[in-house]
Amino acid sequence: MRKIILCGSMAFLIIGCSPKIDRLTAYPNLYDEKPLSIIVMPPINKSTKVEAKTSFYNTLTMPLAESGYYAFPASISMLFWKEQSAYDAELLIDKPMGVLNEMLGADAVLFTTIHSWRKVALTSSVEVEIEYLLKGTLSDEILYQRKGLLTVQSSSNTGSALADLATNVIKTALTKEVDVAQKCNEYTFQDMPRGKYSPLFGKDGTSGAGKKEFSVTVTQ
Repeated sequence: MRKIILCGSMAFLIIGCSPKIDRLTAYPNLYDEKPLSIIVMPPINKSTKVEAKTSFYNTLTMPLAESGYYAFPASISMLFWKEQSAYDAELLIDKPMGVLNEMLGADAVLFTTIHSWRKVALTSSVEVEIEYLLKGTLSDEILYQRKGLLTVQSSSNTGSALADLATNVIKTALTKEVDVAQKCNEYTFQDMPRGKYSPLFGKDGTSGAGKKEFSVTVTQ
């Protein structure tokens, strides 16, 4: 019996101490293809929050640029999608991406899906379930993918629990969709391997990668 307990304890220690997956292991296709330019598709909005689609779309290019990629400006991309009658990304997500490389020179295309969006007044928070999918335009391979439930929590500390509750409820009610979108992007893209315009390009393969499916709470 003692041996069984000891073996079980050792197995628990091995699992508990196992190293995190690094970015090269998590996103091998992104390191292989080394995309330079990314075009962003209008988000697929499955939530009841109509404004979420535009808010997310307008916040996606900046974090990609900060990660070392050339991101096609949202305004130019939107005109292109409308001219091509391709505003509904759900119709294209499973199609070959090569035409985007031929027409625009884009190396990769980013799809996002807003699965749900709701404000929770009782907990002074906004809950968003969002999915990010980056596909290579030449290979059609998935280069980067994450999905998660992100709770954006309002936080005030006045010294009075009742006053804090009232303040946070008001802040939650007034929270702009763009602020929530930025928080989602900031958390999700923090483990994205850096592109060619970043000094970390090709040097971050051993850095830890986040979970591909996550649930997290952040404060604003």
